[in-house]
Amino acid sequence: MNRLIYAVALASVLSACAGKTDVAPSAQLYRGEVWTWDERENIVTLRMGAENVRVKTTPDQIRQLRLHEIATVRGELAPPADVVNVMTPPRPMRAIPQGATVQSEVTGTVSASDPKGLVAIDTPTGRFMVWTATANTSQFPAGTPVRVKTMVTPVRYVPADDATAVAAAPDPSASVPTTEPGEHALVIGRVLSVGTTGVITVESPRGPIAVLAPNVAAAAGAPVQVRTSIVRAQ
Repeated sequence: MNRLIYAVALASVLSACAGKTDVAPSAQLYRGEVWTWDERENIVTLRMGAENVRVKTTPDQIRQLRLHEIATVRGELAPPADVVNVMTPPRPMRAIPQGATVQSEVTGTVSASDPKGLVAIDTPTGRFMVWTATANTSQFPAGTPVRVKTMVTPVRYVPADDATAVAAAPDPSASVPTTEPGEHALVIGRVLSVGTTGVITVESPRGPIAVLAPNVAAAAGAPVQVRTSIVRAQ
């Protein structure tokens, strides 16, 4: 039976009363995905690769930030903080496509699977790691020849109550054709790395996945949606 998984990892928005601060002339530029910010302390947390970097900046720069967008801010590194004292409830966010979809199809052989619903597939391009529709991977034992189809699209996060977002984001249950054979999955997460062979690694609730997406318009740290289907090769 064809099934569809939809997984989205969303972060909380941290905010408080705006204050005023100055940035020293020795301040530097920092670029990454806007993860959180604290308006009282004028500190923004940027996701840069696999690390969170806290930057003390200015109120005017804080006011221009949008959650999960790639931004450049001028400021100074702030010390780590385990607890944020002022926090508002997270605003529901929704991912909508932004940019061209990159499609690929390769054949390979299942090399391993695990109880979390991840299947490792060795291909001429490298090793892929993709989801099955459920955690049951028994239909893909090691040595099974398979064909993997992938569609990768950059996305951006907008408030879920934004009318434009609701119109632009299709119902996940209709986003992947369920009349086709195979195991279908849809994952939305940040790009962890981009390989020289076109294989990108993306975070997911089950662990990192790896798929072929040559020339995808998304750098490390950017959010993307990844649609995959696995079919036994004839």
